[in-house]
Amino acid sequence: MRILQISNNDFNSETEIGQRYSPLHFGYHELKDMGYDVELLYPNEVRGRFLYKIFGNHINDILLQLRCIGKSKDYDMIYYPIDRHCILLALIRKFKLIKCPIVMLCHFSLNTKYVDSKIKKVYKFIERFLVFRYFDKIVFPCENLMKFAVEKAPKGTEFGVAHWGADYRWYSEFRNQSSKCEYYMGCGGTNRDYKTLIEAVNDTSIKVRIYTSRSHIDRLMELNPSENIIFIEAKGNHRKEILREGYSNAKAVLIPINKINDVPNGATVLVESLASGKPILISDLVTNFIDVKQEKVGITTKLHDSGSWKEALLKLENTPELLDLYSQNALDLSKSKYNMSQFAAEISVYFNSVVNKYNSV
Repeated sequence: MRILQISNNDFNSETEIGQRYSPLHFGYHELKDMGYDVELLYPNEVRGRFLYKIFGNHINDILLQLRCIGKSKDYDMIYYPIDRHCILLALIRKFKLIKCPIVMLCHFSLNTKYVDSKIKKVYKFIERFLVFRYFDKIVFPCENLMKFAVEKAPKGTEFGVAHWGADYRWYSEFRNQSSKCEYYMGCGGTNRDYKTLIEAVNDTSIKVRIYTSRSHIDRLMELNPSENIIFIEAKGNHRKEILREGYSNAKAVLIPINKINDVPNGATVLVESLASGKPILISDLVTNFIDVKQEKVGITTKLHDSGSWKEALLKLENTPELLDLYSQNALDLSKSKYNMSQFAAEISVYFNSVVNKYNSV
């Protein structure tokens, strides 16, 4: 089977060590190992200030979707796993300018309750309605996200779940026992509430390392964090290895969310934490990727509540056996459910079903 996978970038040209194990490749390498002929289609750099002046950064999305028309003729299906706007591709499929089926790994639901702008709310509803209506299969990376999607989906939409995760063999290779580690690890920058975390930790002796971008670090330094909070900028060819080392030597991983919205924030860090066999502390939101309390892999905290964060951290500090229990549960959950090999195997079932259905018509 020939598959055209839409991507944000060219995985094959990346020089970063360990990049093959990024969960953001969405099974590309595993699918190829399974015998699928997968080719990447990613945005080209657009030259010309005129186009940017009219369309802004959306020009890359527009051209990427238009290129699918010509490329699709040589493939059995299109695989769209990335979180980019794709309203044009849905319309292209509706008018059969692309004849092969499209399978999407969906990172959102039709429910726009948590979109704060009225204009964005209307646009996203229209886009998502068209995607749900005209893509051939909508696959979600977890049950929680699909639960929200089913509520308002158009009739006839075909849903499925493929449990997305990271490669636990690589992430847990140098894993150290959580109760014997020295620091807690914060990671990521999108929609993070590190301000509350800093407030929670400032008057304690708890050690925290926050891995994020230089721009985020500069802003966070203005909050006068205590000396036991260290900021690390992970970049360059060894970025993935730096993050793996951070996970391996952390007591637990902290994911403080700034505001609730319509996507499961911190999902990449969460699945990497599971694969690393580390407990998770995360803001308690209904849109979270998984319920860490129910899965017994961590603790949830109240939104913007430094006292809640402090209480959760002290609970783990004072109960090392709980740290190790959550740690083992996290690794077990990654091995049994949320890992990249299983994800590729599960989503390939939908690929085969959709292509067979298309060929039988």
